[in-house]
Amino acid sequence: ATGDLSVDAGANAITQSGAATVAGATDLAGGNIAFDNAGNALTGTITADGADIALVNTLATDLGVVTATGDLSVDAGANAITQSGAATVAGATDLVGGNITLDNAGNALTGTITADGADIALVNTLATDLGVVTATGDLSVDAGANAITQSGAATVAGATDLAGGNIAFDNAGNALTGTITADGAD
Repeated sequence: ATGDLSVDAGANAITQSGAATVAGATDLAGGNIAFDNAGNALTGTITADGADIALVNTLATDLGVVTATGDLSVDAGANAITQSGAATVAGATDLVGGNITLDNAGNALTGTITADGADIALVNTLATDLGVVTATGDLSVDAGANAITQSGAATVAGATDLAGGNIAFDNAGNALTGTITADGAD
């Protein structure tokens, strides 16, 4: 599409059998959304409202408002992931990209968050459980007054900055190379 793409499947699934090229915004609403073709070239902001949501993009990826009653998976290859709207995810969140900046103050990410990227910045209004996190740059996690825990190891080549309530960043597999700063209760 040389403009915007909008797909509303009601409560039904959205899948792909071919790649999508969209110059403008992409708006997806449905049940399970599998917009995960390896050839997707989605230039504009992507908004999505569904159950399990899987997005693959060969370009820098800007997320608008995203609401997933299940899991959210975003794979931007080596390209940046940014936000212009808040994400509400009831299940797990899995992010793969270059610089990953999921720092909207309205994010409500309930399940485990995994991320693989360069500089990674995460903001969450809820207790935050990190799965496997690999940052070739810096890692920043801000959970407000809520807990930060781990269910997977973190490998961080740069600095690690944690802000939350109780912080349990105690996985035996952690490899934190740079300076570590933490602001929390316990």
